[in-house]
Amino acid sequence: AKKAKVHWEKPEDDGGCPVTHYVIERQDVDTGRWVPCGEAAPDDREALVDGLTEGKKYKFRVKAVNQEGESDPLESEEPITAKNPYTVPDPPKNVVIDDWDNVSVFLIWETPDSDGGRPITHYVVEQKGKYDIDFIEVFQTTEPICEASIQNLKEGQIYEFRIRAVNKAGKSQPGEPTPKHLCKHRNLKPRLVRDNLKI
Repeated sequence: AKKAKVHWEKPEDDGGCPVTHYVIERQDVDTGRWVPCGEAAPDDREALVDGLTEGKKYKFRVKAVNQEGESDPLESEEPITAKNPYTVPDPPKNVVIDDWDNVSVFLIWETPDSDGGRPITHYVVEQKGKYDIDFIEVFQTTEPICEASIQNLKEGQIYEFRIRAVNKAGKSQPGEPTPKHLCKHRNLKPRLVRDNLKI
């Protein structure tokens, strides 16, 4: 967000003297002032400009210089906004509790619609108990796989779970949470009730 790469082509007419270097200038659109922000060698066709302020709009221009002086500037047509070329991912989708027992759940979910322009590195699982004020982070996957086993739950407690995707820009908004889940055994041996026994 604080840097921009400026490209240009070699001038068709060097005025009879070789180009010695290029001068790059930038304009903060809010102030309208042009200020030098770099120089480049005669064979260069691009330059990296840094020191930009995120969210501000800038224009750029390049001048070719030879021993007789500077050319007229070549100016960018439209201003650009200093921002990351990528964003956080969209939220993961359709998280479900695929399996469970009295102290754990196994979650699966689907990848986000968009990774924000950078690969997803991992996912974050958040959990909320019945008496918790908000969700808290309880697990991170070690790679971008859409499953997680959450342990050390309390039998008889009610929980919700939700997922965030993470890329280089940061964490996504959370996906929709699971329905409230009562932590209990999924399968138990059958149990006969003595009161129902009749002879």
